[in-house]
Amino acid sequence: MNKIKSKDLKQFGIIVVIIVLLNIIISWFFFRWDLTEDKRFSLGEPSQRLLKSLDEEILIQVYLHGDFPARFEKIEKATKDKLEEMKDAASKKIIIQFIDPFKIKNDSLKNYTFKALQQLGIDPMNITDFDNASSSEKIIFPGAVITYKG
Repeated sequence: MNKIKSKDLKQFGIIVVIIVLLNIIISWFFFRWDLTEDKRFSLGEPSQRLLKSLDEEILIQVYLHGDFPARFEKIEKATKDKLEEMKDAASKKIIIQFIDPFKIKNDSLKNYTFKALQQLGIDPMNITDFDNASSSEKIIFPGAVITYKG
């Protein structure tokens, strides 16, 4: 009886070690499978060719960041996922920054940032979140600034 338990424990231990090692190895690689029929969550071939042909880095500053209601957190995460996929296709030539302009400490720099975003066509948007019996409002700048070759 003890031999059977010992053998079972060894097999269980080996399986656990294999699973842990596989998790560690897989965590080093980024990959996704798009199982949708129309491949809506994949980069198209023209986009991949364009990203591979970049000769300089691209800086993408995304202003959809901060303490948002759940629906905007989903949009932020989806945006981040898509940008990470683009970064991999571009051989890491894309620099991604998620910025919450409301976290800027210096008031004059914060106001300058707000005006600069509006001049670029990124207008502030007021969102209302209804939670049970209360509601809260927040202003966001839902946009990104992309810089390539100056």
